[in-house]
Amino acid sequence: MNFIMRAWQNVLQKTIKNRFALGGFLTPMDVNPIENAESDHFVPPENWSNLSDVTAFEEFVQCDSELATCSLLTIDEIITNEETSSEEEDNCTVKPLPSFQQTLAGFNTMQEYLISSDLNDKVKMALLTVHNELFFCTFEKCPTT
Repeated sequence: MNFIMRAWQNVLQKTIKNRFALGGFLTPMDVNPIENAESDHFVPPENWSNLSDVTAFEEFVQCDSELATCSLLTIDEIITNEETSSEEEDNCTVKPLPSFQQTLAGFNTMQEYLISSDLNDKVKMALLTVHNELFFCTFEKCPTT
């Protein structure tokens, strides 16, 4: 989940705006002209008549030859996959939860690192919230999931 959140935070507002404009979801009044469009293959609608309409048959037929494809599994394949995954699950050892002391030491290490990198107030408040929840869960015996 953290990976997804970090990836989404790296998406620029300009990128989203350009994608909506290229997809035709915005009218010219809604958006300023697109600077440095990301796609080299974008052709404005007024230039569509200039595009070549001659496509070789082989090129047309092979246009999706490199796409990944899949098919439905047979019953035997499903059974084999289930047996294999069940064996793998049986072999897994559940890692024990760290103690409160270990958790607190790890949190303090992370907090020292983050504070040394000149955080904004929003991140400092989030760290305080996590710190408070850590103590609350320990002393109130929060259920673990």
